[in-house]
Amino acid sequence: MRGTGIHPCRRSPDCDRNTPGKHKDWETAIKKITATVLGALLVAAAIGTAGPAQATSALDRPDTTHADDLGINSGGVDLGDLTIDVGLPGSDAPAVSRVKARADPGNLNPGVFPPSSHPSGMTYAQWSVIWWKWAFLQPAAISALNDPTGARCAVLQSGPVWFLAGAMGSAERTCTVPRGKAILFPVINGWCSIPFDGKTLSEITSCAKAQMDGVILKEASVDGVQLQNLDAYRFRSSPFLLPAVPTNYFGYDPGIYPSVADGFWIMLYPLSRGEHTLHLRGCYVACSNTADPPTFESNVTYHLRVR
Repeated sequence: MRGTGIHPCRRSPDCDRNTPGKHKDWETAIKKITATVLGALLVAAAIGTAGPAQATSALDRPDTTHADDLGINSGGVDLGDLTIDVGLPGSDAPAVSRVKARADPGNLNPGVFPPSSHPSGMTYAQWSVIWWKWAFLQPAAISALNDPTGARCAVLQSGPVWFLAGAMGSAERTCTVPRGKAILFPVINGWCSIPFDGKTLSEITSCAKAQMDGVILKEASVDGVQLQNLDAYRFRSSPFLLPAVPTNYFGYDPGIYPSVADGFWIMLYPLSRGEHTLHLRGCYVACSNTADPPTFESNVTYHLRVR
């Protein structure tokens, strides 16, 4: 998944991020961090000093602000209908159904939420947006995405769904997951943001689509059983506002970034108590101006302990 590392193009000489005056209006707008985002920054600071268990309580009440209240309207892009929610689902969020997917004879992957399902009232695409916010709200020093062993698996986990991340390359992680939690993970995914990947919502939507159109390998297994028909689990989000905290793993300056995400996602029904093994691997052609051949691969094995 691209989400576990900095976009290859953003370190390329051909990229425009550091060009003086480039996307000036957007850069000015992005620097307008509202009280909503400042709340997220305080959460990040709390994690660094008090640990994830104390800090996650600050996310139990999602805080939502409309884009037009942020003053982000430039470059001919109307963001008035977008909202930013820097919170994650709290303990009062609806629990996911405990009815096993195998009850649906049309589901090729027993134990996996079907693509058209609405776990806790949200679609896969909507859950993917929450996952991206979870990823960008973590400072790099404690990020679950930058974790070779699984020691940071519990960072910023909140609500009925437990998030797992891929890796920039390979990783083998051991995680303890509370019993009764659904588990969401990307087989491989990507995102595009203004101003780095385009100037308009249309451009970043096309950018995100192009990334996943370039996927050349995708596979996932649970306890040795390969998941089937992963093409049916590709989801592209609507445009959303992505909050980035200081020193985030992706190298973004702190602020708010209009973004679109695309990827192949799996949400597991709550696993039984005990030991489970999850393997996910994906690869795609990453960027035309990087190495030849330009590919990105995530290959992760999780040893899950459900308690």
